[in-house]
Amino acid sequence: MMTFPRPAIVLLMAFCTGLNGSHAWADGIIPAPDGTGTQVTTNDAAHTITGGTTSADQQNLFHRFTEFNLPTGASATFMTDPAVLNILSGVNGSNPSIIDGLLQVSGSNANLFLVNPNGILLGPNAALNLQGSFTAVTADQVNFATGAFGVIGSPDYAALVEAPQSFSFSLEQPASVVNAGNLRVLPGESVILMGGQVLNTGTIAAPGGNILVSAVDGGSLVRIAQAGQLLNLEVTALAEVASVTATAFSPLSLPELLTSNAIAQATDVTVNADGTITLSESAVAVPTHPGTAVISGLLETDSTGQGGQITVLGTTIGLLAAEVSTTGESGGGTIRVGGDYMGGGLLPTAAVTFVDEGSTLVADAIAQGDGGTIILWSEETTRSYGFLSARGGGNGGDGGLVETSSRGFLETAGVPDITAPSGQAGNWLLDPLDIQIVDADSTATMGFPPGNPFTAQSSPAVISWLDIEAALSAGGTVTVATGGAGGEAGNIDVEGFELDTGANGTLEFRAASDITILGEVASVGGATNFDFRADTDNNGNGEVIVQAPLKSGGGDITLEGTNVIVTSGGVINAEGGTQTIIRTSQNNPPNENLGDNPGGNNDGPGGDLGFEGDDFGGPDDFGDGPDDFGGPDDFGDGPDDFGDGPDDFGDGPDDFGDGPDDFGGDGEEEGGDRRRDRQGGDEEDGFEEGDEFGEGDDFAEGRDGRESGDRDFDANAEDLTGDDWAFEESVYADDFVNYFDFPVISEPDLATSQDTLQTLTQQVGTASGLIYARFTPAGSSAAPRSLKQLSNPQPTDILQLVIVTPEGQPRQIEVPGATREKVIAAVRSLQLELTDRTRRRLTDYLRHSQLLYDWLIAPVEPVLVAEDIGHVSMIMAPGLRSLPMAALHDGEQFIIEKYTVGLMPSLALTDLRYTDVRQAPVLAMGASEFTDQPDLPAVPFELSTIVDNLRQGQRNLNETFTPQTLVSLRQTDNYRILHLATHGEFRAGGPENSYIQFWDQRLNLAQLPELQLNNPPLELLVMSACKTALGDSSAELGFAGLAVQAGVKSALASLWQVSDLETAGLMTEFYTQLSQQSYKAEALRQAQLAMLRGEVTVQDGMLTWSGGTQPLPEDLANLRFGNTQHPYYWAAFTLVGSPW
Repeated sequence: MMTFPRPAIVLLMAFCTGLNGSHAWADGIIPAPDGTGTQVTTNDAAHTITGGTTSADQQNLFHRFTEFNLPTGASATFMTDPAVLNILSGVNGSNPSIIDGLLQVSGSNANLFLVNPNGILLGPNAALNLQGSFTAVTADQVNFATGAFGVIGSPDYAALVEAPQSFSFSLEQPASVVNAGNLRVLPGESVILMGGQVLNTGTIAAPGGNILVSAVDGGSLVRIAQAGQLLNLEVTALAEVASVTATAFSPLSLPELLTSNAIAQATDVTVNADGTITLSESAVAVPTHPGTAVISGLLETDSTGQGGQITVLGTTIGLLAAEVSTTGESGGGTIRVGGDYMGGGLLPTAAVTFVDEGSTLVADAIAQGDGGTIILWSEETTRSYGFLSARGGGNGGDGGLVETSSRGFLETAGVPDITAPSGQAGNWLLDPLDIQIVDADSTATMGFPPGNPFTAQSSPAVISWLDIEAALSAGGTVTVATGGAGGEAGNIDVEGFELDTGANGTLEFRAASDITILGEVASVGGATNFDFRADTDNNGNGEVIVQAPLKSGGGDITLEGTNVIVTSGGVINAEGGTQTIIRTSQNNPPNENLGDNPGGNNDGPGGDLGFEGDDFGGPDDFGDGPDDFGGPDDFGDGPDDFGDGPDDFGDGPDDFGDGPDDFGGDGEEEGGDRRRDRQGGDEEDGFEEGDEFGEGDDFAEGRDGRESGDRDFDANAEDLTGDDWAFEESVYADDFVNYFDFPVISEPDLATSQDTLQTLTQQVGTASGLIYARFTPAGSSAAPRSLKQLSNPQPTDILQLVIVTPEGQPRQIEVPGATREKVIAAVRSLQLELTDRTRRRLTDYLRHSQLLYDWLIAPVEPVLVAEDIGHVSMIMAPGLRSLPMAALHDGEQFIIEKYTVGLMPSLALTDLRYTDVRQAPVLAMGASEFTDQPDLPAVPFELSTIVDNLRQGQRNLNETFTPQTLVSLRQTDNYRILHLATHGEFRAGGPENSYIQFWDQRLNLAQLPELQLNNPPLELLVMSACKTALGDSSAELGFAGLAVQAGVKSALASLWQVSDLETAGLMTEFYTQLSQQSYKAEALRQAQLAMLRGEVTVQDGMLTWSGGTQPLPEDLANLRFGNTQHPYYWAAFTLVGSPW
């Protein structure tokens, strides 16, 4: 790990005065003729650097250059003697440093510092080979205890002893630092990037060490200090120094640096006309004003011991599709974004901190130890939409601390994972200026300007009770705190809510001013401790005001403030727990409603009620029975709510009672508790060989003791008329008609549609069923003929299914307990589990996939079995269309082990005509090289295997992969299958935001008709490398409507981008099966099953699948083939449109 002071430092200073990109590449590395003695020997692309001048203590070696740039594939090696511990180099040329090769040090354990006041860009091929740490900064001076090394005068090298202590950023707007490379250092070392603006799209890895990324304002003195295991950054204003000549530097802003040369344009970043930038992983336009730090890609300090430290600082901070990980086998590390705990300490704080929904921040303990710490902080606005996890170790240890806070406005979506499988759950701290806690889905509270999450927003913050409930369900602590600074009072206003946590968690309120309970707050699923304290800033102005019942379900209640007031509508009832009232002001008389609570507002025994600072001591009693209506329950004779048995609705250990299930007793409630089951020990990617989730698993027989027959939804089902079903169909179709601006379509006829389904059954040999899934207000009538009630979605809306088969009336089923909030949360959790590469050793996803199967499939499964349905097409509501359906699991097997599945936009929008494609030729096109996106090296192999070995057709790669070539070839040869192996993305917003990448251009979805895929008609479009903005309803419309918009019968596309080689393996199996199976969905199912069963493999440089073997090209032969039993590798691929 890097320490300060510490020997062995290489400091490379690039003092530049201008920009000439082509000149920089031509000059490469040139020593400066200034007497420093630097020598550069070049052998082809290898540069060896020797010579230089040492300090008096022999710890520091100094170099100077006029240019320092590394083209792609080049290397620079700094040679040192073992006695030399620090190498410091300065460059006085005219360009920023563009590094797209290897930086290394030979002869000592040196830390390499690259300091360039005009900018530093580390390209996609930049890499490190160091024994020490690496720092890239755009400071103009490096300071020692005994002097400074800068551009003013000639430093006394002999006097510059020991290690550097700080960096001076004298310019008004310091230059930028960009990393798109792979910067990895040895365990315990550090990587530091500092500049006026900092962007990371690549990988930074320091196992068990430190990563520090900071955007720095001009006129700053930055000191990096070691505090225990943490690197702390202290920033102060520079004292007046000798003037730096204004023309000595040309500091480049982020847009300038990103457009300065060919390497810069290969960083997966687009510079927009307005000066903002857009990353390939996100549609968000990122501001580039001074002080901006943007993180995408990977920051990782995972360790076999305790996780390391990751710190991201700046005035404006954005984490966009970022993966930030500091897990440790013996304890999680620390992640700090925008500041330190509650904005304290010495770290500079951000004004705006934004973490998008595609980002993950993980500080888990893996084996045994406590979870780590994650802090998100800002002075004005914090928006946290990503997945945060600080779990305790699987074998022991407590959960960690997650803080999502701001001195101003705070907005969160989703619930951090602070669970501890073998210990005490951790703490989630929310600390804005002023706050409202509402009974609403967290997604419904988001209100920032569209596309501009970096805009500061005023108080109050809005937090969802549902998120708090989910966090408490693990038995941890949720702390909601407010400050008293700024224009807001620091209040906490609480709308009513029923907490059903099933765990003994603690909810803490800490308000600088008042806490007001506006609606009834009750813990109904177990005891919850309520610890509410006002006037935390001790200014004598902060009351706890209880205007509605406050019931803890047996947990302790503590209320503290200058006064505690219970109005006529309020009641405090610990229901067996201890109640403590603390008045900090003796000037406030006790509120009479705290005593006997006149008016009959007390529900039951209040437990012991103790008062401090008043006259009420002793145990007070508030009621006679443990419920509202007499007896041990609310409505019946037994320990339940509605009946005679240990459940809510029946006699058995089902999903609504006391058993190990989802909705009661000791079970788990969906809402963010992400449980893991480690498999395979040291197995790299997950499951043990042969693990089929059978005996001995948590997910084996009986689905946690639940038989599929336990659920009888007949009471919630009813037949639909043909007219009602037609209207139901139109509800789904209208979404796509409006999104793509299609002509209005007429409602389908039920009899005709069922006749078509019967004909298709005869043609393909498999009966098909349609399952419609949407949300309706609880208790609404079947198929309402007005959409008015659907226009205001609520988190309490209930999932409603409609099943249509070739015969019989459509059946509508309402799924009890499956609310919009719970179902959407389960979908998002499943997506996160499947796409997070750090969790591919785990089976956590099964919990969510089983729950979704129980909600979406199990209610209609009796119909599927009775009518021998073999294929299911899902027609889904917003929020469900990006569900990876193939990953649904019934507790014993995946859905694809029983049915073929597909996604339809609607029946009316789908071409239902059947054509046998087993012998159809294919036009296979794609690109393996890209200028602004990651290369796809397996594409040439994928295309050649499909066309040369599996099917007749033609393939076009790279330069010949253009829209014009595609149209021309189809008009000439009438290809019925089109395979596109290229990047594609379904983004938020309109169809024009989503695209397919051709060699020479991006074609957006609105332009798809230009490809004329309906003339002649195309049976199947395959897109093997696309991805979707998961969780965004408009991106889902683009994905689910792909076939319709493209004018094709069927489209096979992926929800997320799967690893290149594994995709080639799945596609090889798919086309093999397409030549054998009678319909497309069965071919996909068989390919997915082959991946699941490990039948598609790579061994000894050979790809093996059911159709044979194929040698891999040399550039792929050494790539590792993943453990494809995990659904990450196959569940993303979804057949859209016609399954036939």
